[in-house]
Amino acid sequence: MDVQTIWRCRDEKRSSTETEITVLINGHAEMTDDETRVSAGRYETMDAIYYENQADWTKEEYCYLHRYLHRMFYYYQKHEKDIANLDTERMSDRTKALIYCIIQYYHMDFLFTQFSNLQSLKNMKPLEEELVLDDSTKTEDDIYRQMNVVY
Repeated sequence: MDVQTIWRCRDEKRSSTETEITVLINGHAEMTDDETRVSAGRYETMDAIYYENQADWTKEEYCYLHRYLHRMFYYYQKHEKDIANLDTERMSDRTKALIYCIIQYYHMDFLFTQFSNLQSLKNMKPLEEELVLDDSTKTEDDIYRQMNVVY
């Protein structure tokens, strides 16, 4: 099967549209949020944005990643399966720091024990380099600032 993956397709004209996965199969493309539909009702799951190489990312891309993770963890009961399957070893330190900040910000420390795969994040250290999600915001002294994230 000829499959080409394009990770981030954004429609900047529609602000409600966020990152989507596009797969081209013999010239046919479909876009979905969680998984990519392959012909004849079969599904091929793609690596998620939180596993991507972030070497050349802009602050907008990190901001999207934060929104994506925020939605996943804020509504953790709806996303228990996805959270349980996260492989934190494959994630960058920046992605792990964002997850840690979200969990700490909402005082959801219980997630570190509820999901054994998140236990390694429990003792996260601040990022060595500042991660800017939005440089127009007022800096607050909260968990994000402590982790060297400007949000």
